[in-house]
Amino acid sequence: MKKREKIRKGDFGYIAYTRKTAILQAVILYGLSLSILLAGYFYNGRSIRNILTIVAVLGFLPASKSMVSAIMFLKAKGCSAVLRARIIESGENFHHYYDFYFTSYERNYQISHMMLMNQLLIGFSEANQCDCQECEKHLKTYLKQQDLKDIEVKIFRDPDEYCERIAELHYQYDPQNDTANSPDREANIINVMKAISL
Repeated sequence: MKKREKIRKGDFGYIAYTRKTAILQAVILYGLSLSILLAGYFYNGRSIRNILTIVAVLGFLPASKSMVSAIMFLKAKGCSAVLRARIIESGENFHHYYDFYFTSYERNYQISHMMLMNQLLIGFSEANQCDCQECEKHLKTYLKQQDLKDIEVKIFRDPDEYCERIAELHYQYDPQNDTANSPDREANIINVMKAISL
């Protein structure tokens, strides 16, 4: 039987997979801590004054951290299967990156899909409340901090316009003349996106 490949950040389905993992981890950790607390309570004559209470309370700390992570992933939404199919049809020869959720002090930006060609990083958001211009500024700021100042960032909200843009880039793309992005440089740019995403 073939072993299932681990879903990593940037893969399709990452948010849904990580959401399930975070919820499961939180439930297990809370259950374990609660079991230790109850074991100490009943073992010591219905008293919480024992060492197991301290162990249980310390166990609630990582459980709470997992719960915060689960709540964040419950708010985030990944790329829909319908959009993914349209995007791949528009530009099947490109590297596709999915399920980004960028956070900032002011607001969060849900980006369903991103791709890079030459000096252009484009993305699409399925979230109605996503402020595309602010998201572009946010991403450019982080790229500049990594000395990637020549990257143009464009975020779309109209799926027809986005797929049309991908198709245009696909039509214009000539791998022989793609000197702007070596595999290492593309990986560097995408790693910046992964580092600042949930």
